[in-house]
Amino acid sequence: MAALSTNIQFLKGVGEKRAQLYGKLGIVTIGDLLEYYPRDYIDFSHPVPIAHAPFDRPCAIRARVSAKSPEQRIRRGLSLFKVLVTDGQSDLLITFFNAKYTVSSLKEEETYLFYGKAAGNLSRRELASPLVFSDDPNLSFSPVYPLTEGLSSKIIAANVRQALDAAEGLDLDPLPGALREANDLCSRKEALKNIHFPADERALAKARRRLTFEELFYLHLALGQAKRTSQKEPAARMRPVSMQEFYSLFPFSLTGAQQRAIDECLADFCRDAPMNRLLQGDVGSGKTMVAAACAYFCAQNGYQTAMMAPTEILAFQHYQTWSKLFQNAGVSVGFLSGSLTAAAKRQIKEQLAAGEIQIIIGTHALLQDSVSFQRW
Repeated sequence: MAALSTNIQFLKGVGEKRAQLYGKLGIVTIGDLLEYYPRDYIDFSHPVPIAHAPFDRPCAIRARVSAKSPEQRIRRGLSLFKVLVTDGQSDLLITFFNAKYTVSSLKEEETYLFYGKAAGNLSRRELASPLVFSDDPNLSFSPVYPLTEGLSSKIIAANVRQALDAAEGLDLDPLPGALREANDLCSRKEALKNIHFPADERALAKARRRLTFEELFYLHLALGQAKRTSQKEPAARMRPVSMQEFYSLFPFSLTGAQQRAIDECLADFCRDAPMNRLLQGDVGSGKTMVAAACAYFCAQNGYQTAMMAPTEILAFQHYQTWSKLFQNAGVSVGFLSGSLTAAAKRQIKEQLAAGEIQIIIGTHALLQDSVSFQRW
């Protein structure tokens, strides 16, 4: 029984060379492999008859091998193999390229599951280079993983099975039994097994629900811890100021929701603990206006504000809007992005450090060590 922290190269069937391939996927330990979840699944629960194989999407076909033709060398480095299979009602011609080992492993008169997109016409179906699986009555879903060269989903699935066997007997569940019972969650061991090899759709749904709950549970704990830590940090406690000048900048009255959001944010600024708040709303609901109100309030208290946008285009749009909004309110607005010239960046940073810019808008360039504010 191996620990989850054991390097994957010591897992049976892996070794040093394959471990290097797994390293490209960020998989270093047995635990990493168990948490490398499939991106999709091949559904073998409802194989289709050959005659009804669709042309527009991949499907699973259960068929018996009737005959195999000899290898045909098309050109140097390219070999072609043809295999005829039947489901008892219709025949299917399968073509493989450079797949001598795969074709050799197919035995005549034995049944297999083939997965691929059918071609041909209404009277005759063909299949090119399908995935091939043994006709296992217990096989319902086969995992499909994100790959790197040298690793196939079959190889990863086989190694995951080895990892599950290696972890047998380990206590894999960090969630208390009472918490699982209260939220109708399966065990983590069951979830890991069924996220990789679900017996059916219900088992897959249970596994996803458990693992999703666990991820969100950890996130909730981390956010709670971060909030408790932040509450202990010293805050720049501000004083109430009149916002009438800010509201007069708009040719309309704020909605009740907008006013409430602003009031709650400004109240947080006047407390001893730092504000930790998420503002959520539909497009056009006034989130940017609330941010502008907060920036104005900070400026009136002698503090600077940084507003970061995900793209330079969006950041510059905000800069243009806020510059126009605050031009008659005595609040200075600056813009900083990576595309500015070195001289322009230097000037903006100097003005920001001197307190000449009260609101700075930009991209991730705001996070550089060379960016400093007048008051920290």
